[in-house]
Amino acid sequence: MIAYNNSQITMTGGFIGNHLGAYHNSQVTMLGGTVDECLSALGNSQFTLSGGRVIGIAVNIGLEVHGNSQFNFSGGSVEEKLTAFDDGILTIYGSDFKVDGQQVGYVELTSIFGGSWRDEPSRHLQGTLLNGDSLANDFYIGNNAKIILAPEPTTPPVADAGSDQTVTDSDDNGSQQVTLDGSGSSDSDGIIVSWV
Repeated sequence: MIAYNNSQITMTGGFIGNHLGAYHNSQVTMLGGTVDECLSALGNSQFTLSGGRVIGIAVNIGLEVHGNSQFNFSGGSVEEKLTAFDDGILTIYGSDFKVDGQQVGYVELTSIFGGSWRDEPSRHLQGTLLNGDSLANDFYIGNNAKIILAPEPTTPPVADAGSDQTVTDSDDNGSQQVTLDGSGSSDSDGIIVSWV
């Protein structure tokens, strides 16, 4: 089943006998159910996995993200390897992450050799996903992609929008543009990756 060309799919249960994908500016959300082959996001698409089961048996890949797409993984079970390549970003939310047996916090994992994921050594990821499901998968990263491990925060970040400002509506239209400086914000559990 494919979400293609600006379309959306939400899977809450049932069984798909092949793969589930988001292609070309599309979005897929998987909350439950079972997918027999793999999950994929490509072509500026977004995939969110927060529940369900992915067997991956026919292709030996459980999850793949590439082509400037994003894949957010916070729950569910993926039984085969995870792959990110061609500018894809896989973000995994959870806790107690270990990469090749080493405990890690927030980290952005990238390719070791910088080429195809098929030329990369197999690495292993363990942890607990945000919803409590266990994570234990081999993974591969290639071609400018990354896997971001985002531990759940134990303390909230501290927002600092800069010094106080007094703003006057210069043209009396009821609005005025203001620029804030969030560079004084902090997060004791990791680094701040963006401001909104």
